[in-house]
Amino acid sequence: MYGIQNIVYIFVLLFETNNTMNKGTKKKDNYKQYNVDAINALVEKYGLSAYYIRQSINGNREGIVPDKIKKEYPQICKALDAGKEEIVKNFKNK
Repeated sequence: MYGIQNIVYIFVLLFETNNTMNKGTKKKDNYKQYNVDAINALVEKYGLSAYYIRQSINGNREGIVPDKIKKEYPQICKALDAGKEEIVKNFKNK
């Protein structure tokens, strides 16, 4: 019925169609993760939404307050990391 050439041709068409129609379902690796405790501290300090704080840190907002937020965020993260390291060190020494 079908010659080998026809079967190979059909197989190639199906294979190419399936590959070009597939869409990636893998999540992007370049999502930036923020320190939730630092975000919550800035939310309490400024009374703004967490979304606005994240946008300010990311640089998508312009103004005086977003600049302050962008400057304070790394300082808060460093302080939180130092505090965590201190707690772990004290726990190990017990």
